[in-house]
Amino acid sequence: MDKAGHGFQRVLNALQESGFPAPDFPRIEGAFKAIIYAGDTSSGIKKSTKLTYAKGKGKFRILDIILKSGASGISNKQLAIKTGYTPIHISNITNNLVNEGQIIKKRRKREIFSFPKT
Repeated sequence: MDKAGHGFQRVLNALQESGFPAPDFPRIEGAFKAIIYAGDTSSGIKKSTKLTYAKGKGKFRILDIILKSGASGISNKQLAIKTGYTPIHISNITNNLVNEGQIIKKRRKREIFSFPKT
């Protein structure tokens, strides 16, 4: 954005020209917030910065489940139950998602939990 107010319109035009969904502007008292979606949001994945994953495949599927878990997160054990993937496969995918800046992982007692990056 620039001080003249043209930057905001340029951002909106660039999103529209690129085929991205229109941003949302939730009402927050005393603040401004814009949610700019990265691509096709019909999957339910709205906060991801990269949606280049194949729909229904490993990363996409696990990221979708993690995002739906919200602030409570989800354990690797729960991910294994929901996906049918092995713990090693889940660990590899979640490590890649951490490295890509999509999620964060935290240890709770003996389990590792994945959380959406907000």
